[in-house]
This record gives sequence, structure tokens and C-alpha cells, in this order.
Amino acid sequence: MTSFLVFIVAFSASIHSSKAVDSCLELTCTLQCTSGFVYDANDCKICQCMDPCDNVICPADSYCEVPTCITAPCNPECTKCAPVLCEMFCPNGFDTDVNGCEICKCRECEELLCDSYCPHGHVKDKYGCDTCNCNPDPCDGVECPVGKQCYPCTSPTCSTKYQCECGLACSTVCRYGNAMNTAGCPTCSCCDRPGKGCRRKCPTGYIKSPDGCTTCECKPKTCEGMTCPSDQTCKMVDVWCVKQPCISPIPMCVEKKLVCPSAKGMLGLCVELCSSTQPCTEDGQLCCSNGCGHSCQTGILV
Repeated sequence: MTSFLVFIVAFSASIHSSKAVDSCLELTCTLQCTSGFVYDANDCKICQCMDPCDNVICPADSYCEVPTCITAPCNPECTKCAPVLCEMFCPNGFDTDVNGCEICKCRECEELLCDSYCPHGHVKDKYGCDTCNCNPDPCDGVECPVGKQCYPCTSPTCSTKYQCECGLACSTVCRYGNAMNTAGCPTCSCCDRPGKGCRRKCPTGYIKSPDGCTTCECKPKTCEGMTCPSDQTCKMVDVWCVKQPCISPIPMCVEKKLVCPSAKGMLGLCVELCSSTQPCTEDGQLCCSNGCGHSCQTGILV
């Protein structure tokens, strides 16, 4: 390898030495260039040292460097990059230093500023970062039976209706959310701004329709008539308002909590069968008072 590099440098120097120098001005330069000077477009020397690594091609895991020599010229050599010994996972690979060798730092993908929207995602580079090139439509060229349409799921799928697991591939972003279809899957139709077209404002918020978009009907001011999912319950919650008018507290559906049953009127064993350091191990049980001591009891969702 070293003899090959010597040949490249020597060959480059011999080309320039054969050029006629009569038309070139005498070079006045204080630089000491052990590898020679750079030549301009007229093949005249300029006051700039030639990089001996310019014409050297090293393997992917190596870089070119010029060793320290006692006598000139110093011939460039390909030095193998040190292995990266890091206890970390980098999804986009390791970053590199000025020599192009990997270092113990994760590569960060640059923020994309593309002119076009890619509904099916972006083509990734060799490091796993997105580029401005768009992935093709998986449904291109797919012929579906009559009454069915191709949807770009994990693989092109012919179906009669949109499947939730396919994910959305819309050309617009819905600021106020996407409308849902009858199957409860999001569609590319956008919901209107809450309160748009309504004659009155609702400080407690607007009730949503089955498609997930708001209606002009106001939420109740109390929990009476408030319908919540089975794993939630309605509670009056204090809120901090940015704009007036403000009504606080307001009814909201919150996650149910597991609480101990009331110990009123109970009289159990005066022993501590559980504690904060010895909690109950069975699901749905809490360490509760039995009127005298504590025991594991089935909690109540409220």
C-alpha cells in the first residue's frame, strides 16, 4: 500500500515538473511545503501547500494521514479507524469526526424542509434519516375486485371500507382533529373549529357527535346527564381559564380510582394484616381499615 501511494505522489510531481515555467511569475512564498505547491489553472505554482492526501483513496473504515517524518518527503498512509466501543444504541448510526471515523455519539437526522408532501412517507438514506424523495404509492398497479378499494396498509389491501390499522395517509393536517367513520376509524375529513356556526358560546365545552366532532350543544354544568365511558366517572373539576367568561368547577369525565370501602360500623380484628410496607398482592385489593386494624379488602371504583 505504501509503495502505491509513493508512486501517486511521485507521478503527480513529475507531471508538473515537465511543464514549461517560462510564462509563470517567480513564486515568492515563505511556506515550507514538503509535499510541493498547488498549481493554478495555468500550471503555475501558487503559495499554497499541496495536500498529499488529495489523490489518495482509502478503504471505508480508514482515513489518510501524513506521518511525522525526520526527513522529507513524508508519504501519506491509510490509517484504520479505531473501533467504536460504546454501550449505546444509535438508530441512525454513529456520528463521525473530521477524518470520517465513527465516534461515540449518535448521528442526528437533519430537519427536512421539502417542497412536497409525501403521503406514503419519505425515502430514507443509508443512515435511516428521511430524505425529500417520496415513497411510491403501494397501491399503484393494484387491481381490486368491483366494490372494493385498495388501501396502503402494511401491504396493499383490497377492502370495502377503511381499516383503522392501515393508518391515515391524508394530504392535509386537521387542526381540530379528524372525523371518525361508523367503525370508529379516523378519516381524512376534518372537524370544524369548536363553536363554528353556533349561536351561543359554551364555557363548559361542546358535546361531541358520534363522528368525534363538536356540535353546538353545550356540556351540562353539573354531572347530571353527563355520560362517561365505563372506566370513567363524572366529577366537578376546578379549572383555570385563559378567557372569560369562566365557569369553575366544570363536569369532566375522569379515570375511576380504586378506594377502600367505608369502615363505618365495622369492627374487625385488631391486628395489622397489611401495611404500606406489606401491601396487598391480589389485583383489585387495597390495605383498608376494618374498624380496628387493617386487612386486604376489595376496593371500590369511584
